[in-house]
Amino acid sequence: MLLAAAVLLVVLVSEGWLLFQDQRRRMYLRNGREALARSAIEDALSFSAKAVKADPQGVEANRLMADVLAAAKAPENVLWRVRVAILEPAKIENYLAWAQAAFDAGRSDWAAEALAKAPKEAENRADWQNLMGGAQTNLGQLGEAEQHFERAVGFEPANSLYTVNLASLRLSSPDPSVVARARQELRQLSASKLAGRFALEALTKEALRQGDLENARLYSSQLGERPDQNWGDRLLELDAVFQTAGFKNRLVDLQQKSVSYLGNRIALVYWMIGHGLAKEVTEWITERGKSVSVPLQMAVADAYLAEQDWPELRDMLELADWAANDFLREALLARCERNARTFENRWPFEKRWQEALRSVQGDPEKRFRLGQLASGWGWYDEGSQLLWRVAGTSPVLRSSALGELWRNGVLEKNAAAMLKVAAERYHDNPNSAGTKNNYAFLLLLLGLDESRAQELAKEAWTDAPLQPDIASTYAFACYKKGRTEEGIKAMERLAESDRSEPWIALYYAALLADEGLSEKASRYLACSDGSPRLLPKEQALVIEIKSKIGQH
Repeated sequence: MLLAAAVLLVVLVSEGWLLFQDQRRRMYLRNGREALARSAIEDALSFSAKAVKADPQGVEANRLMADVLAAAKAPENVLWRVRVAILEPAKIENYLAWAQAAFDAGRSDWAAEALAKAPKEAENRADWQNLMGGAQTNLGQLGEAEQHFERAVGFEPANSLYTVNLASLRLSSPDPSVVARARQELRQLSASKLAGRFALEALTKEALRQGDLENARLYSSQLGERPDQNWGDRLLELDAVFQTAGFKNRLVDLQQKSVSYLGNRIALVYWMIGHGLAKEVTEWITERGKSVSVPLQMAVADAYLAEQDWPELRDMLELADWAANDFLREALLARCERNARTFENRWPFEKRWQEALRSVQGDPEKRFRLGQLASGWGWYDEGSQLLWRVAGTSPVLRSSALGELWRNGVLEKNAAAMLKVAAERYHDNPNSAGTKNNYAFLLLLLGLDESRAQELAKEAWTDAPLQPDIASTYAFACYKKGRTEEGIKAMERLAESDRSEPWIALYYAALLADEGLSEKASRYLACSDGSPRLLPKEQALVIEIKSKIGQH
């Protein structure tokens, strides 16, 4: 009898504890959502951190953290969107949110990757097509972008937002008549209740690109009159009045209005940094210490970084505690030591950097962010070591880490580093025409395993003969084998605009020079010669072609 009572007591206590834990998790979620709804971002961050700690694998806890970080304009929001998609992989909306977070972080390559990972049926949705169109636009793939926007309009012709995006893309057309029609369509849509704000944004941005400040101010003032104007529109208005007599007053006005909402304040800080006003940021925001929210401290640190004011940055960081982001603070202190050699060197760079490395041990997400940060500073050796570790140990972040490593290779113009990444990507996805193409191209460029490269280039071209980069790799393979006529035919299937792109025209010029078509080869070579995108081996090819056609 006593034993049965004891067992029952244990069961009741256990069930009571589980019920308490569940209620606490629900409370954190509820309080976090309520704080977010009233724009109390710091409170929302606190509750979301507690929710994740209480339920690390909980979809809603991770989604709350992602939503709060999005409101705070924090770039790590992207990684939390990745977590949510992994925890709930069948829900298309998770991938759309992931892509949007990548856009907000300025990484359209990540956005395209997120959308590509969504369930296949996502392609039948207008919102997926619209986001992919935006990613392709920012990546410079305007033909593909236009097709995606057209599909979005086709799926939902009544949605004027998609019509605005299609018209906005067409503003960049080389055909003046297409531009004129797009501009007129946007002007008509500017009166729309649903899409008018986006049409005015597109018109304002186009006017700013064209240096047409009168129309930029006209459209931005119309934006200011709309009840659905957002903070981004106010920053766009700042662009329109930048360097005018009224700019300073407008900036002060927005600084005052931003105080009540952390996300707006941070967005204004980064707008100022981007417009060469980093010093004004540090004069405006003078708060120091733990009472200041971590996202705002990080933004102010970026302002000091932009000024290269290493002593002030170090002093600020020494007083700070960035909690889960403290590894970034340690990394910034290491950068201070590396760059401020003329000042008292109490904490050597090596010690600071090792402290940052210790802070990310066992956490692939932090290691990825630290590798990305170091790479962004041009510390390619340190950054790449971290990123290769992530690629080799974290299946979740492998693709993103390889993307950053590829970017490092491109920025360094290091074809060998790019080949290493291309090989890994091909290993991961050997049936993809894109991975075959990149691997084949770099093998050809570096003169390695050319028989394998020839085979892969032919396979990729057979799969996608009208994709410009794939056609140019196949043409290069033909050039290397002396099959000039075959390579020229492959290139001539492309549109003239594609053949004139610097990284495509070079290989067409090589083939034409081999055929003795010097004048035509010279014309296409001029499209490539001097392009900052060319790798050293490609620069050598330029010299080789010039020699063949008699240029010096």
